[in-house]
Amino acid sequence: MKIRISIDVLLGNYYGLNDTMTTFIEGIVGSAPEGVRINYLPGCHLVYPNLNSKDWSFGEARSADVTIACMGLSPQMEGEEGSAILSPENGDRSDITLPAVQVDYLKQLAERSNRIVLVLTGGSPIALDGLEDLVQAIVWVAYPGRGLSYHSGQTTQRYTKIG
Repeated sequence: MKIRISIDVLLGNYYGLNDTMTTFIEGIVGSAPEGVRINYLPGCHLVYPNLNSKDWSFGEARSADVTIACMGLSPQMEGEEGSAILSPENGDRSDITLPAVQVDYLKQLAERSNRIVLVLTGGSPIALDGLEDLVQAIVWVAYPGRGLSYHSGQTTQRYTKIG
């Protein structure tokens, strides 16, 4: 499961279904101006290392004007005990950083890409521990449900840089 194309991150743990869900890749492609070429390649899994040692996403990132990296958490990693099937802590998180596989991937991506926009999903705070310095923009989308148009632009979470 990749966040870019996953319906799970749209649902969050709210379990409300509707017929107008838009995945991230659909939203990006649908919003791109005419003439803009968009390529999609998976980068890394949410919590497990890639089994294939070849990763073409780095080559694409090297030649792209901007790379949009959709990363973060899914309700399979946090939330209700029975539905958080990727959580060894029954839906709780013992660590508030991104999973190590995502951190490693983003660091490698930053070595190869000129500009990165990091789109973060999740239902709780995520400590970036310096990753914010590797990207040009961060968009926190939580679990967007029917789309970002329903968000007021305000958040109940506070973002502070420590250090």
